[in-house]
Amino acid sequence: MKQLRLLIWVLVIFAVVSCEQKDLCYDHEPHAHRTQFQLRLSFDCEWEYNIENHIDWEQQWKPEYGIAYEDIAPKEPEGVRVHIYNEDDQTETVRNLTRQHNTISFNEEGHYDMIFYNNDTEYILFEGLDSFHTAKATTRGGHVRNAVMNTPDMLFGAFVDSIFVERQAVPDTLDVVLRPLVYTYLLRFEVTKGAGLIKHADGVLSGMATGVHLSKGHTTTSTGLLTFECTMQGDYGVQALVRSFGIPGYPTPHYSRGYEETYPHELYLNVSLTNGKTQSFKYDITEQMRKQPHGGVILIQDMEIEENSTGGGAFNVGVDGWGEIVHVPLN
Repeated sequence: MKQLRLLIWVLVIFAVVSCEQKDLCYDHEPHAHRTQFQLRLSFDCEWEYNIENHIDWEQQWKPEYGIAYEDIAPKEPEGVRVHIYNEDDQTETVRNLTRQHNTISFNEEGHYDMIFYNNDTEYILFEGLDSFHTAKATTRGGHVRNAVMNTPDMLFGAFVDSIFVERQAVPDTLDVVLRPLVYTYLLRFEVTKGAGLIKHADGVLSGMATGVHLSKGHTTTSTGLLTFECTMQGDYGVQALVRSFGIPGYPTPHYSRGYEETYPHELYLNVSLTNGKTQSFKYDITEQMRKQPHGGVILIQDMEIEENSTGGGAFNVGVDGWGEIVHVPLN
């Protein structure tokens, strides 16, 4: 009996010592090596980026805007989708993640590229996702130059370029910060005469980017039109909140720099009056947009509404067929 007990203790001690030698236990849970990453997901919820031009709208915000600065900030999404590409850019794997379920596994060791974006969009269209270098986000109607396109949903994005994944017992941790790829503009029409005559107002914003390259953060060079509906702001006039990919051919401040070409941007406003008449305005806002490529405030000041204005008819998103257009120079 003593010899049997001794034999059992020897076997127990041998088993414990064996498990402490990690090179003998890699094929058994929980000591097996894996090609995995533990992600720490976070979101940058700023609504306008004007780093180059140092426009601080938060400090210049006015109470007559009728909305708090922080209320325009995008909400943090609950889920994230990641597309994983191997080094030859031919194998693509898709995973859905949350803060709680944030571990991604790879088939083998090697270099990988990854694209991240929030997975709760409705009007965003994704193209070229079979390749890291061609992945793009756009929206309906933006495939023909100057076509009217849907206003995009809020889109966050991030990418990881050529990260090496090796087999390890404890997964590495990777910080991924998803930042806005869609931005908000507050279009502010300040009326100095005739604000009480306005019954309804809507308009068109031209020259906006139709999409964004997900592995570069660079907006497309194609342009489209965005329509918008205004809300009344008492005696101050009307305003509208418009989401957009920003101006064309421009990088985000968190990616590469470089912008040379100036795209024209025009703002059309069609005002329906309480007497049944309409009045239309056209503004060149190129300089304001160039200073605010990724969200901000577009100010149209000193507007005058004439009670006896001519013109009539309905709003036309193609701008043609409007009533008399008033060309107003902006300083």
